[in-house]
Amino acid sequence: MALSEQTAILTQQALWRIAAPCNGHVNNISNHPSNLISHQLAGEGVCIEIYGEQLVSPVDGVIVFIEPLLIMLRIKTAKGLIVEIRLPDIVKDMMRNGFKLMATEQQQVITGQVLLTFHRQKLLSLQNKLHSNKKLHLSMTLPNLPSQYVVQCHFNKVTAAQDFCIEVYPPADRSQEQTC
Repeated sequence: MALSEQTAILTQQALWRIAAPCNGHVNNISNHPSNLISHQLAGEGVCIEIYGEQLVSPVDGVIVFIEPLLIMLRIKTAKGLIVEIRLPDIVKDMMRNGFKLMATEQQQVITGQVLLTFHRQKLLSLQNKLHSNKKLHLSMTLPNLPSQYVVQCHFNKVTAAQDFCIEVYPPADRSQEQTC
């Protein structure tokens, strides 16, 4: 897509604005330590270095899935977009120790509502022990977003529920491509 077309799309109103699910620093998804995530096999999205101890809902919607070991959860918006949040793989090694789930499947949630609290220092200690001082990262992806939509990610330091990480715009109008 030409730069002028992309600029025209981004002047439209975003269909979805997805907030930060935690305090942290947003990075490109390719920086995620998991090959599954970094190669976008779970969808487009971002990788966030975790600074805080809470996970909040990044969108208004319904929690459609919570993985029993708290590794992953999915929230579906009213317009059908699924936002998937994956915590570091080491969470399964903690067996939920240090985690407090504050939400349930099929629960309606609003942006900023606390979903999960966790003991960051325990997670970081285990991460350092297993992976020699790598940082704690979560991923936030859009597994059911069709490829024709335009995704704009914002890479910077974020505050949970206050700063947007991802904006999704309508598909490009293909008829305009021929007029350039």
